Formats: sequence, C-alpha cells, structure tokens
Amino acid sequence: MSILLYDNIMIFHLYFCTVITFIVGFNTNVKHVVKLHGFNEPGSYFGFSVGIGYNKNTAKNVILVGAPRSNDPALPDVPRPGVVFACTAYQKIWNCSKLDIYNDSDLHEDVLVRRNESWLGGSIYVSASNIVATCAHKSDDWRDMYLDGECFEFPLEDIPSVSFSVRTYRGMSHHSANFGFGTSVHYTKVGRVMTYIIIG
Repeated sequence: MSILLYDNIMIFHLYFCTVITFIVGFNTNVKHVVKLHGFNEPGSYFGFSVGIGYNKNTAKNVILVGAPRSNDPALPDVPRPGVVFACTAYQKIWNCSKLDIYNDSDLHEDVLVRRNESWLGGSIYVSASNIVATCAHKSDDWRDMYLDGECFEFPLEDIPSVSFSVRTYRGMSHHSANFGFGTSVHYTKVGRVMTYIIIG
C-alpha cells in the first residue's frame, strides 16, 4: 500500500512539474532587442522599475526606466538619490535622458538631506490616461530621520520638462508607522478613467 502511494505521489509530482514548466514559460524576442543605457554607472540598478507610455505631443512611445541607486549630476553633493530616465526612439535609435523631477525650490539644504540614498525610481507606474507616478520610498525627514518616502506625479506629455508640473506626495512617519511609503504605486480604474493614486 505504501509503495503504491509513493508511486502515485512521484507520478503526480513529475506530472505537476512538467505542466508548470509549460505554463510559466514566456517568449522573448531575441531578433529585435532594444538595449537602453543610463549613466553607465555600476550599481545604479538601471531597469529596476519600468513604465511604458505614449507621448501625444511628440507622437512617440516612451519607456520610463528607474535607476534607484544612481547618482544625479544635478545633485553632486547627494549620494545616490536615484534617477528616472525617459527613453525614446528616433529612427530606430533609442536615447535615454534623465528627468528633472525635483523642483529648484525643493532643493534647499534641509530637503537635500532627504534625498540621500532615497531610491527615486524604485517604483514607476504610467496610467492609461498618461499620468506618471514614481516614488522614492527611502527618502527621510531630516527632522526625525524616519523613512517617510515621497512620490511624484506628472503628465507624460510634459517630458522632458517635468519639474514644473510635478505633484508631490509625502508619507508621514509619526512614530515610525509609515516606513517605505512609495515602495509600490498604482492607480485605480473605473472604466477608462483613472481615479485615485494608490501608494504602498
């Protein structure tokens, strides 16, 4: 009896593994590969998060790529704040440029402390109505050093000049209750209308 049970379990296990192998497979197009680059900086985690949208103003597809451990040339005194790149194609040649998400008014010294290792671009989402949300879940509040996190929202059509149209959401970590605000970001959808931003 135990040998028959063991044989049945082994046959089920073999069958299950075979079926799962066929189910979880996916196709990769190796003939038409698009290779994108950020600052060619080791350890930047370029490609950690990706969002795809269509810019109606330029009539081009846009691939947004997060590099949450990248240095930002615009913030030379801030180590690895993270960067979001917008990649577009011109005559089948892809070019990626850094988005200036932070407003100049946002860059005074107390706010710069928040940006150290903040992981901007750690999560990216592009809604069906072409609104982009990206977060820096490790930014902290310089007054209490809690990881409050912050998220930024802007229209895809404003790329590359997004700093003037950015809407900012900040977590409130009162007594460390909100660590990691912005680890994930998504929009709710009713029909074809995006309604609310959901920040995890």
